[in-house]
Amino acid sequence: MAQRIVLAVLFALSLSAAEMQFPKIEGHGGVFDIAGEPEGPKAGSKVIVDVTSSAYEGGVNKGFGRAARFVNLLALGGDDYFQMAIILHGGATKEALSDEQYRERFGNANPNRKLMAQLRAAGVEILVCGQSMTHNGFDVGRTAPEVEVALSAATASINRQGAGYALLSVN
Repeated sequence: MAQRIVLAVLFALSLSAAEMQFPKIEGHGGVFDIAGEPEGPKAGSKVIVDVTSSAYEGGVNKGFGRAARFVNLLALGGDDYFQMAIILHGGATKEALSDEQYRERFGNANPNRKLMAQLRAAGVEILVCGQSMTHNGFDVGRTAPEVEVALSAATASINRQGAGYALLSVN
C-alpha cells in the first residue's frame, strides 16, 4: 500500500512539473516538452488537416484545435518551415462562414474566427469545399476572410498530396 502511495505522489509531481506550452498558437493546442530525445518533426513538414466534423472542444471546432496543437508541436520541435492546409468539408463546412452569414444561420458570430486568424498568421492555409458549401445552402461568396474556397475538398487534398503533404484526418 505504501508503495502505491509513493508511486501516486511521484506521478502527481511529474504531472505538475510538466507545463503546457503554446509556442506558436496562444490558448489552443497546448503541448508538453518531452525530456530526452523523442522523435520530433522533420524540417519542412507538410500536412493536410482534413476536418469533416462539427464537433466542438474548448469553444472551437476540434479540427482547428488539433491543427493548433500540431502547429505548436512543430514549433516546439524547431520546424519553422512547415506547411499546413486545413480542408473543411462535410459537417465542418459551416466553420468557413463569415460572421454575418454564420449569425444569419446560427444566431451568433462564428466562434472559430479568432483561432482561424491565429492559424493564418502562423502560415496555415484554410480551405473549404465549394461543393459542400453549395450543397448545404451556404453562399460561397460570403466566407470568413481567412478561408479560401476550393472547387472540392477532394481536389484540394489531391493537389496537396501530389505536392508531398501527409494527410491527417480529424473527425
